[in-house]
Amino acid sequence: MNRTLLEMQEAYRTLAALWDGGRFPHTLVIEGAPGSGKRTLAREAAAMLLCRRPGDSRQTPCGSCPSCHKMNKGIHPDLTEVLPEGKKQSIGVDAVRQVRENAWIAPHEAERRVFLIPEAQRMTVAAQNALLKLIEEPPAAAYFLFTVPSAGSLLETVRSRATILPLRELPAPERLSALQVLRPGEDPQLLSRLAEGFETVGQALASLSDPVAQQIERDGASLLEYTVHCQRYELMRIFAGYERDREGLARLLEVFRCRAIAALGAGELSALQCGEIVAIIEEMQFRAGQNVGLALLSAVAAGRLVQTAAHSSGRRRE
Repeated sequence: MNRTLLEMQEAYRTLAALWDGGRFPHTLVIEGAPGSGKRTLAREAAAMLLCRRPGDSRQTPCGSCPSCHKMNKGIHPDLTEVLPEGKKQSIGVDAVRQVRENAWIAPHEAERRVFLIPEAQRMTVAAQNALLKLIEEPPAAAYFLFTVPSAGSLLETVRSRATILPLRELPAPERLSALQVLRPGEDPQLLSRLAEGFETVGQALASLSDPVAQQIERDGASLLEYTVHCQRYELMRIFAGYERDREGLARLLEVFRCRAIAALGAGELSALQCGEIVAIIEEMQFRAGQNVGLALLSAVAAGRLVQTAAHSSGRRRE
């Protein structure tokens, strides 16, 4: 995500306002879907905290001081990024204890020390509990930045001691504008499809080099078309291709949901139609995550989608 795209985010403006108002929190949780840019925003927050502005520059981070140059190269000594060790998928209590020790050490170069924990939901319960005292009474120079898909994935005791900054989902037209900035030479029709099919710019960008993701996007678009035209058997045919791929089905349903919301924004679905279709999709997402049989789940959902579309449009069911 480049700076132009970052500045499109409402959360970025909130972050800048916190800084300008002298209200920057010691513990900040940035929440957003995969590909929403939350890690980029977290690094921007770190750059704000570590910037050593030359002269009377009012822009923070300035991008030109030695601190900003080190941030851009990923070598700033006062930024600590906490990640799972080796092949582990979680961040354990030992890593957090190290953070607690280091937080009381004076900064090397900047006026502050920043501890960034991307995907902080990977911290174990013990690790989160080990943080509580530190984030409740932090050292004056220590700041903690977490990124999570949802603040609810952290313990309530951690959330209550932090400021939550959500990254809202950009509407499809704004996603398209961002993609056009980032990929100016790309096929406009492809970018338009991806903007409508993926909930974040990052996901749309990743799909450009992922043929599987592009196929899922096409299938998601087809699901909406077949729903609107009450083509139950076509719906079942698409779903059948994912009956042995629970992860693929989850991705397909998310694209389907995004397509429906984009269609509402474009005036192609009414609020009632969109709401009913999204409700069926979300129930399907929930049940798919509960290990319900996918063949039966898909058949029932296809019937309900067609029934909903037929009722709202006055069509007859197949």
